[in-house]
Amino acid sequence: MIQKSGTGFKRTRPTYAFLRMVSYYALQLAQRPGEESNRFSNCMTSMVFSAFCLEAYLNHLGKDRISLWDAFEKLAPNEKLDELAKALKFRPDFGQRPYQTFRAIFKLRNLLVHAKTETLYQDGEFVLEPGEPNFSPIARWETEISIERATRFLDDTKVIVCDLSERAGLSIDEIFAAEIVEINETRTVFHHIEGYSSS
Repeated sequence: MIQKSGTGFKRTRPTYAFLRMVSYYALQLAQRPGEESNRFSNCMTSMVFSAFCLEAYLNHLGKDRISLWDAFEKLAPNEKLDELAKALKFRPDFGQRPYQTFRAIFKLRNLLVHAKTETLYQDGEFVLEPGEPNFSPIARWETEISIERATRFLDDTKVIVCDLSERAGLSIDEIFAAEIVEINETRTVFHHIEGYSSS
């Protein structure tokens, strides 16, 4: 609990850090032994929240670094990154990680955000061995979901956020803070949840 005292009290809660926390803990659940039946949905949650975290951080940094950022709020994430890259005077390398993953993150996000009900067909005859699960065709977005990709999304989201922060001259120690409290101009940074760590 935070005690309010004196004349100045300011509390900042970086939403992108909470979104990263959800991604982090969903992946922890996906990796837990005995959670096989929920693995797919936990991976999916982690991957989508990596996208939410990354776009929220683009908005956070954009508002801090670009004076008319509100005009860019409705741009696609790759366009927001382009504007930030111009402001920070660098060119992301989309040919390798972590910025290569940027595109994959938002490809999945767009597949899910704009999803429609699909009826999938598979032609031909199928012979299943005893004990083999029933075969069924899968949607494009389903092919994107895995523990390996969820881990990559989470890891590369953190690297991108830290890279952009360093280029902007910001303290990496505070990037994934749970909250920042200022009372009478005394600043306190809280890192009370493991998923927030920038390390």
